Amino acid sequence: MRILKRARLKRGTTLLDYGCGSGDFVRYAQEHGVQAEGYDPYSEEFGDASVLDGSYKFVTAQDVLEHVDDPHALVAELKSCVAPNGCIEIGTPNADAIDPYNPLDQVGPLHQPFHRHIPSAAELQKMTSEGGWQVIEFNRDLFADTRIPFITRRFCGDLFKAVEDTSMPA
Repeated sequence: MRILKRARLKRGTTLLDYGCGSGDFVRYAQEHGVQAEGYDPYSEEFGDASVLDGSYKFVTAQDVLEHVDDPHALVAELKSCVAPNGCIEIGTPNADAIDPYNPLDQVGPLHQPFHRHIPSAAELQKMTSEGGWQVIEFNRDLFADTRIPFITRRFCGDLFKAVEDTSMPA
């Protein structure tokens, strides 16, 4: 959300979260006054592809690009959903930052066999700049970099529920 706010996301702005999973970010954005829609072909709630016919000021795709058959086709599809002067935010592992000999990278960024494509920074910038698009910001930070990595309200709630069969309010 911080990256999108720097790109001038504000209340009333339209947003499509492509590959939204269970829709947590969609609901979060809606709670903050954003006109957010979600699409995920693997979600019963968000599987309606008609939202892709819309035109959005912001389109996000967090942890999607590395899973698809054709990353170039995905970027083209994302671009087709963006309104004039709109913005796309893509979050994906950076091949330049992966050490194939580091066991932690085997679990995280490489995530074999689920990650099919991991572009370098140069390849991602080339892919996104095709067709006259401009890369405004390239952020090398991991979206999960928090004071306590991966410890979010949802994570804690799911953990407590799994361990103690209790739940923490979302």
